[in-house]
Amino acid sequence: MGISPEPRGKRAVWSVALLFLGAAAGVLLMSGDIAQAGGFRRLDMTGLLDRILAEQTSPAAYTLTPVSPLNRMTFRTRAGNAATPFLTVPVQVAPLKEDLPEPVFVYHVIGPIGYTEEPYSVPFWQGPEHALAGPVFSNSYFGALDVGRYVPAVGGEAVTLPIYTLAGSVQASREGGDLLVWGDIAVTVPSDALTVNVETLDAGWADPDNNGLPRSLFETVDANTCWAAVVRGAGGGNRAVFVRSLRNFAADKADGDMVTLQPRENVTVVVPGLNLLVGAGLVEPTDEVVAVVEVADIPDDLIDAVAGSLYPDISAWSQAVRETAPGLIPDNAPYVQVTLLSRDRGPIESLGTLFCTLVVSGLQWPAGSDHAGISVHGVRTLLQVESEGNTYFTNHPDGPLWQLADAQPTVSRDSGLILARVSTAGAFIPVVSGIRIDASVPPVLPPTVPVPVTLRGRFPLAAAADPAAGMTLEEAGQAYDLFFTDENVTESSMVPASFRSVNTPSGPVAVTPLDEEDGNLLFLTSPDLSALLGEAAQRPVCLLIRAKQNRGDSYLLRGLQVRAVATLETNVSGDGSGT
Repeated sequence: MGISPEPRGKRAVWSVALLFLGAAAGVLLMSGDIAQAGGFRRLDMTGLLDRILAEQTSPAAYTLTPVSPLNRMTFRTRAGNAATPFLTVPVQVAPLKEDLPEPVFVYHVIGPIGYTEEPYSVPFWQGPEHALAGPVFSNSYFGALDVGRYVPAVGGEAVTLPIYTLAGSVQASREGGDLLVWGDIAVTVPSDALTVNVETLDAGWADPDNNGLPRSLFETVDANTCWAAVVRGAGGGNRAVFVRSLRNFAADKADGDMVTLQPRENVTVVVPGLNLLVGAGLVEPTDEVVAVVEVADIPDDLIDAVAGSLYPDISAWSQAVRETAPGLIPDNAPYVQVTLLSRDRGPIESLGTLFCTLVVSGLQWPAGSDHAGISVHGVRTLLQVESEGNTYFTNHPDGPLWQLADAQPTVSRDSGLILARVSTAGAFIPVVSGIRIDASVPPVLPPTVPVPVTLRGRFPLAAAADPAAGMTLEEAGQAYDLFFTDENVTESSMVPASFRSVNTPSGPVAVTPLDEEDGNLLFLTSPDLSALLGEAAQRPVCLLIRAKQNRGDSYLLRGLQVRAVATLETNVSGDGSGT
């Protein structure tokens, strides 16, 4: 492995269930009703045992085999993390030959497990809530366990954790502060238990520059070993780092040769495995490639140095990132930096037709942005080696500052979730469109008569040659699309609308300059809307404005009406075409 110094010792946490492989190594009996397992308490089982006797059932008549792509994986970290690393182990159950009897409650647990005394021998588990996932549900009984709490505090130590699955006829219950899970229906036999290892390395050796990236990265991480750390960034917040080899595991092939990394509880990144990269001609089959995912709440915490850039220090670069943001950034949105790194080729800057999938949950959207479009942009960063032999790795700014990564991510506004697909390296974050429509005059339109319409709101002027003068008719047409649509905003219903030019003191414009309250006006002419009205006398419609270069940079105004017979209320926006 090339890791030095060698661990000074290992603590193994083994399930007591391993002891009952033979009668001579059978269950340890307490003075009461149950066999002792670790620090288990005396439990009142009277009701459960009565039911088993009454139904003449055999406890744990079924067996459950947990499976995980991280089985036998070693999580490596450093001593002195700024916070506990999030080390998640996804677990599900191998396909069953028959359904478990109902009612059934299935849980994945970090061992040990125990058995009650003969003649019942009912499996059970008792422990803290963080060592349990469930109840989980069919068909696959998927759940996830966080083993970060088991990270040894001292460098050079390691712990081995067994993972079992139990199915019981009752839900988990509280017993003296711990949770109690019964396996009277099904349990994992010891030989089928999963195991993961958690190992702590000395920080001064593994991460001497204290940036969360291990030195000798390709010796620290391999097909059976990943790396996780949490350190303080230059801005004073935390940077979470997760590194995993892209050499394909058998279990990953079931996911289409994709590899999953989860550096935070609310951040999941899925990247192409080595086979896919080879198939796309990006690397050779013999290449060593790792995925490096870093997460921080502010850009300052992502960068280690600005040498070779235009910026005097990290804070100046971070300020430039904030000032040039292409829209509104949710207050609690993290920057998720993704880099695929080859030992021989360095960072893979573009994946071509391949992509990485980012899923971020728990986002809080800005107030008043319910109808604003959302896209995902990347801040350009560069992960580079500082010395020969792939020894020290640091993050630097790269240009340009911002680039569009996914114009149409999948967004759930209610749950605060976003799913994006990105094909380049960078630090990615959701951006809410800065476009806003506050009002439309008139709000009621005839279906066949062109009407001058004025929108009040905020319409960014980045495409204008002179933002202080506003945006000309030509510039507006090159920057934005305008559509009237039905309430479902279906593509087939979209009717294009045209900008119109109005004479102002600064010249003829289609969009006025921003005023002191950061608002402006946009002028258009309504198109033929008879297709949206149909045979109805009146129908609600929407107005969509969308940036040509980014479909996610948009705003949807609801509440307009198309009416067959209407009294128009207009105002004169100025002299010029269409007024």
